[in-house]
Amino acid sequence: MSQKFWRIFSFIFLVLLSSCKEEFPECQGTLKTKSLVQIQNCIEGNWKFLYSTGGFTGQSRIEYENSTIEFRSNATIFWVNEGDVVSDEPIEWSYMEDQLNEFTHIMKYTRTGVPGSWGFQEIRKDTLIIYDVGNDGFIHVLKKL
Repeated sequence: MSQKFWRIFSFIFLVLLSSCKEEFPECQGTLKTKSLVQIQNCIEGNWKFLYSTGGFTGQSRIEYENSTIEFRSNATIFWVNEGDVVSDEPIEWSYMEDQLNEFTHIMKYTRTGVPGSWGFQEIRKDTLIIYDVGNDGFIHVLKKL
């Protein structure tokens, strides 16, 4: 084959290869063992709630039609559920033991005046998995927007 063909082929291959890089590979996998700065960097931005599962019997499932949350770099969240703002509040971070007796960084927030707290389990590709810290809590699945 001609040298010109190989040059063109190599150029196209390099362009395709560079466009296939994984976004934030340091954020993939478990978040529970990462530093607070790493967790904050990994979750920053807009996410769409897909569903939550758990509760008292562990069998409840809530599907979300239109619920998004923005984790902001200025230590606030902006949470909208079905068009209503349910939180536009500062958040607080604590390093503490969760219900599984594991130490991790926990985010404390307020939603419509009611306090809550989340642990950050993991990121799989563009999916974030978080959990309520407390008995009978839910696991929440979110997708990066």
